[in-house]
Amino acid sequence: MTTNAEREETEVKTLIQRSQAEAFNEWMRRYIEEPERFEREMTTVNEFMKAEAGGVEPDYGQSCAAYLQKLMIDEKEVSDAVL
Repeated sequence: MTTNAEREETEVKTLIQRSQAEAFNEWMRRYIEEPERFEREMTTVNEFMKAEAGGVEPDYGQSCAAYLQKLMIDEKEVSDAVL
C-alpha cells in the first residue's frame, strides 16, 4: 500500500521531470532558432577535456544546471503569463 508521503514524492518527481523536459525542449528550440548562440560549445568541450586531462573536475555540470534552471524559470514565467 502506498502512503501519502510516497504519492507526494512521486508527484514531485513527475513535476520535476516534466519541468526538465520542457526546459530541454526550450533549449532545442533556441538552438534551432539561433545556432550561432551555441557556437561556443566547441570551446567549452575543449575546456572540459583540458580540465579533465589536468586532473581538475570540470565545472560544465554547474554551468549546465544553472542554464537549465534559467530555462525552467523562463518557461514558468511564460506559463504563468498564459494562465
